[in-house]
This record gives sequence, C-alpha cells and structure tokens, in this order.
Amino acid sequence: MPKDKIKRVAVPAILAVLVAMTSTTLMTGAFAVGPTEVTRDGGLHFVGDPDVTASKTDEGATLTATGEVAGAGQGAGTATLDATVSVTVGCITPSGRNEPQGLEEASTTTTATAPFTPTRQGRGEFTVTTEPISIEDLEVDGEPFECPSANMEETIVGDFTFTGITLTIDAQTGSIEATFPDVDP
Repeated sequence: MPKDKIKRVAVPAILAVLVAMTSTTLMTGAFAVGPTEVTRDGGLHFVGDPDVTASKTDEGATLTATGEVAGAGQGAGTATLDATVSVTVGCITPSGRNEPQGLEEASTTTTATAPFTPTRQGRGEFTVTTEPISIEDLEVDGEPFECPSANMEETIVGDFTFTGITLTIDAQTGSIEATFPDVDP
C-alpha cells in the first residue's frame, strides 16, 4: 500500500479514537479522599480508612462513601452520609446564544443511608451513595432556584462542591463519625 494512503487512513482513525474518548456521555469523578477526623464510642472501629468520592453524570452530582468496620457485633448496622452541595447557576435564553445571566450560588443538603450486615467476626463493608443532585434540587436563599422569565432556562454554570461531609456508622456496639474535606467531581 502506498505511504500516502496509510496516512489518509490513519488520521481519520486517530480522530475517531479522540472523538470517542471525549464523547458527550458525561461522567467525571474525583479521587477518593480519606477523613480529616474520626471520633467513636464503643468497640466499633474502621478497618483502614473510609473514603468519599464525588462524581457527576448527566443525571447530576453524587457523593459516595465506602469502607469497612470491625467490632460491629452480631446485629446489622447503618451508614449515613450527610453533606451540603453548592454550585453556581444562571439563566439562558432558549436559543442558547448568550452567556448565562443572573449568576448565583445555589446549594442544598443531601443525605443517604445504607444498611450493612456484619460478616465474619463482626466486620461489615458499606457503600452509601446520595441521590443525584440536579438543578431542580438547588435553592438560593432557601427558595428553589428559578429564572425570572419563563423564556429563560435554568442552567448549571460552575462545578459542584460537596462541603461539611460527615459519615456516621451506627451498630450494636457503638458509633463512629468521620468528617471529610471538601470534594468536587
């Protein structure tokens, strides 16, 4: 095959790979972070460190905590994840030809709970994930975010940030509370 034909074939193939790598299916995630502080009472304790990750998809932003506990006894336990999420929002016209207007910081709180059952010797693994946070969930000054005109569309302009992240583990033998630094997807 002549050399110039190889180039014509290779360049579109490389472009196709690059397009596939940057496809419109949006899913991003931050690195997992460990707790900044852990308090506990009773015999319940973490095996290693739990961690949290934030991710963003077309449905919205979520926060997930994973880890393992020991000393949970024989009964089931509960993992509860709480955080505040904030993001910059604005309004655009249906044509989408203008920059978002009326930029404001919007926020909401999110909580998720997941049960875990102790496994061998009172250990238990947990994964708890919040429901996706979307623009419909956000508030400005305690009120749902809405654009001033029905001809405008609410839009997320900035990146989500999860703050005040707390993971609480409750079991038969005690409880643990871990706090985490701010994370974003």
